[in-house]
Amino acid sequence: MFLLLSGCGAQSKFDWDASESAPQNYPMQVIDGRFFYHDSEGSLYIPDKSSISPGWGDFVSTHAVGPELKPLPNRLYILYFSYAENTFYEGTFDLPYDKILKLFQAGYFSPRLEKDITFWRITAGSVAVWITGVHKSIEVFFGQAEEVEVPWARVTQSTIPREEYVSSTLVEDRVSEEVMALIQQGNIPFDLWKNYRIKYNWQPIITNVERPPKLINHIAYLNGEEDYLYYPLDESIISATRAVPKRILFVWKSPWNKPMQFDLNFDEAEITQAFQTLAPEEQRQRPLKLEIHIAAKKRWELRARLRYQDTVIELEKTEVKIHLAAISEEKAKRL
Repeated sequence: MFLLLSGCGAQSKFDWDASESAPQNYPMQVIDGRFFYHDSEGSLYIPDKSSISPGWGDFVSTHAVGPELKPLPNRLYILYFSYAENTFYEGTFDLPYDKILKLFQAGYFSPRLEKDITFWRITAGSVAVWITGVHKSIEVFFGQAEEVEVPWARVTQSTIPREEYVSSTLVEDRVSEEVMALIQQGNIPFDLWKNYRIKYNWQPIITNVERPPKLINHIAYLNGEEDYLYYPLDESIISATRAVPKRILFVWKSPWNKPMQFDLNFDEAEITQAFQTLAPEEQRQRPLKLEIHIAAKKRWELRARLRYQDTVIELEKTEVKIHLAAISEEKAKRL
């Protein structure tokens, strides 16, 4: 479930649209959903009627309907079907309107666009809510829907039996063999998305370079949040807690004045286990360093590892992509 918003300069109304989302490998289908406006009887529907599983925090569709400027929502109603569980869920949630409004009115500076902008998306999913903009996303709500009994005809008018329809949808949505085996055994990780929200005291460090990049352009976290960081890191950044990262992207000017883009996509199981090992539940405030080692040999190489003092865990399954950055000469000069 998504709520997309664009800043328009108004104090209490914004240009926003609604969309939907669901975890990868665990298809969902919105049966009925609405965002209710603050101080208004109106609402905006959430697109429905198709199975979705784009990934935690990724939206699917947007319907441009209703007036351009609308109040922000203070309440969410959602009824959805989980194909992995063959179960309906329903919930009505009060959203933190004052917090949402304050964040939208304050906005932030976007290094990508090089200007001040506001947030433009509120994302909800099973059921968390994020305020989102360009390369920045903040969770503002987390709740739990309840199992309900709903007539199967609410999902489809097809005459195909329910069990067969559910099984074929899981296949069509390309659920991985590993997850399909878990589903068939009834071993669905219900706490998976709640555990995404666990935060640690860690910071990214670029090593083996005389002049590190001035900016980590994009950090995407397992909990659906996104951010960027400027170097050198100030004390508030160093001491802050963050969820486990799933992707880090930055642009760095090499010694040969070539702007190179480095894109790291972490293996979810490997990096989560590394964080849990170095900072177990009773010691989550341990200061960790996610070291990104740059090496120039016959070709560029990048390695990642997680460190606590002298204990290091290599993140060997990290997928690394390196190429010339597609940026303007003016931006390249500022690197």
